[in-house]
Amino acid sequence: MSNHKTFKLDNNFDVSYVECSKFKNFQMSFSFLLPMIKSKASLNAVLPGVLEYSCQKYPSIILLNKELENLYGTSLQSEVSKIGDYQVLTLSLNSLNEEFMNDISLGSLIDLITELIFYPDLDNRRFRSNAVEIEKNQIIKYIKSEFNDKRLYTFHNCEKLLYDGQESNIFKYGEIDSICEVSPSLLYDNYHDVLNSAYIKLIVIGNSLKTEVFDKFRNEIKKFKRSSENMVFKNKVKDNSDVKIKNKKEKAEVEQCKFAMGFNTGVSGINEESVAMILMNFVLGGTPSSKLFLNVREKLNLCYYCSSRFDKYKGSVFVESGVENKNLEKAKEEILKQIDSIKKGNLTNDEIEDTKKFVCQMYENIEDSLDALDSWYLSQTLNDALLTPHSMAEKLKSVRIEEVVEAAGKLKLDSIYTVYN
Repeated sequence: MSNHKTFKLDNNFDVSYVECSKFKNFQMSFSFLLPMIKSKASLNAVLPGVLEYSCQKYPSIILLNKELENLYGTSLQSEVSKIGDYQVLTLSLNSLNEEFMNDISLGSLIDLITELIFYPDLDNRRFRSNAVEIEKNQIIKYIKSEFNDKRLYTFHNCEKLLYDGQESNIFKYGEIDSICEVSPSLLYDNYHDVLNSAYIKLIVIGNSLKTEVFDKFRNEIKKFKRSSENMVFKNKVKDNSDVKIKNKKEKAEVEQCKFAMGFNTGVSGINEESVAMILMNFVLGGTPSSKLFLNVREKLNLCYYCSSRFDKYKGSVFVESGVENKNLEKAKEEILKQIDSIKKGNLTNDEIEDTKKFVCQMYENIEDSLDALDSWYLSQTLNDALLTPHSMAEKLKSVRIEEVVEAAGKLKLDSIYTVYN
């Protein structure tokens, strides 16, 4: 089991160090967390890919890749994600642990990511136009590809319905039109805005570390005009009363119909209610022994897939399914019946215990992956109290069957998005 330490480098800048000796690799990720704002989403989204492309010390992708090879094949990756109402911009490095790199030290890796973040390659106070255009084209290509993945497309449109009027209904990359408008000079101005205003999360996973190696980050960030006020993470949770169901359908050339159903729960964050909701979600549609899988898919054969997910930051449960056109309404009805069944307490202790074993093992398995550990501790940034995967598993073990039933009673259908043929 890994050991975890968190400490601050500066205001709104903290480090999560996960000491773990089971990996031969070391991973470091540097993330900016920003409130999701429509006018900024696309500008923000282009930034990490451009920072990944080059820097002043290595002003071309060829020179940068050569340096990565010199660092024993160190890999570099940028990512844009969304957690609750926040957009997250990440640059990460993955390399061999220091003891396997002979003459290369951990300091060399820290120097590299510092160069990439704080000393970008510029052309007269603008980012290089070729790097900006390459990244814009990559993002536009990705957004367009989503239309071809009708399951993902349907889910995102259900999200938009559910979060209508909230900034969180914005796609993590923004819109194609906004991406097209990003210029090298606008992006450079936004780069300074991000460094001045974002909450910064540095996650390091390795087998040994001296905290003084972070002095470099502390010194660099002090050059920017950072806010003296602590950022407080607040996710808007929709009122769970008097919900009027929104039902939108779209005809398309698809082999099988897709639909997503969005439910409000009014439960968010990490507390006793949300832990019970997490378990309820797995009982409903999060495991191979769940109500939706065993009944809607296997027993009644109404769909190709049927699963659920719970967004603990927004207090929302989504059910997704792919069906034949003739079974579309039957599948929706049966999903609601299965939810109603849990609300009525039609559960056995064996169902609950089997689900707990599955979910607890899933949390324990997070310790077996650098990427999974990194994602876990990044998402924990928005929690009032940080939990390890093991402590989360322990919380789930204590949930009683009555709490699962109570959690199901909080589900209220809000939105349905259907793509049919």
